[in-house]
Amino acid sequence: MEKRIRRDKFYIIMRILQSIEVGKHKISHIGYSSNLNYNCTQLYLKKLVSSGLVVEERKGRERHYHLTEKGRKILHKLAEIDELALRE
Repeated sequence: MEKRIRRDKFYIIMRILQSIEVGKHKISHIGYSSNLNYNCTQLYLKKLVSSGLVVEERKGRERHYHLTEKGRKILHKLAEIDELALRE
């Protein structure tokens, strides 16, 4: 049986921000690339919007998400930390 690895919030947030940065703007695409269900993705996105890391743009019935400058800076810091942690 395969051992399940628990992901922490920082890793999940980093994956969501990375997904948005590479052009995944819909909730379903962000969730799929971050390996989250729709409800979890929606909760994280609400937190990221309220933190000013992501902005929400409504296009008809759809919601699209984009990184803010603050979101880009945080993503790059998280990636640096992740890279340093892998070196140890």
